[in-house]
This record gives sequence, C-alpha cells and structure tokens, in this order.
Amino acid sequence: MNKTDHTKQSVLLAKAFNNAWTTLYKRTENDNIPFDYSSKDMQLDFIEIYNILYMNSGGDTDFMAHWFNTQNTALNDIPSIICKSKDGLLKIKNYLEITLK
Repeated sequence: MNKTDHTKQSVLLAKAFNNAWTTLYKRTENDNIPFDYSSKDMQLDFIEIYNILYMNSGGDTDFMAHWFNTQNTALNDIPSIICKSKDGLLKIKNYLEITLK
C-alpha cells in the first residue's frame, strides 16, 4: 500500500469514527472526545458497535443514542461509560454480537 492509499484509509476511518461518535454520544463534530480513541483498533471496534446498533434499530439514531447512554441492567452499567477503554469496547461489542446477531 502506498502512502496516498494509507492516507485515504486514515481519512475514511476518521470520518466513520467521527460519525459514529457524534451519533452515539449526541455531540457535534466540534466537541472533543473526552477519552483516548487514537488507536485504529479502538476506532474500528467503536464503528462495529455503531454498525450493530444501526442494523438492529433500523437506523433509528435516537434509539441508538438512548441505548448507548442509558443504564443497561444486563451490563450493570451505562454502555457509553463502559466504552472508555479497549476492554470496555470489546465487552459491549461481544454483548451486542451475542444478543442481537
């Protein structure tokens, strides 16, 4: 892969991540992300969570944001709080894959 292709992929990943983040956290693109999602793996995991929610909600972004920001009894926490670490992202992703797929 040449440098131009790598740059294009990085830009696409950043756009997809920002779209998922602003939708699930109900923020604007100008809001700072309050925790570290600089890792490509973490960004991809977050995008996968977004995609699973999107597919299972029929694209209802209000429902997606509500689910993501509300106490979940099965998880015993709020998904948006759990997702602040790599382990938390994987916990949410695994939970959604098991319960919704």
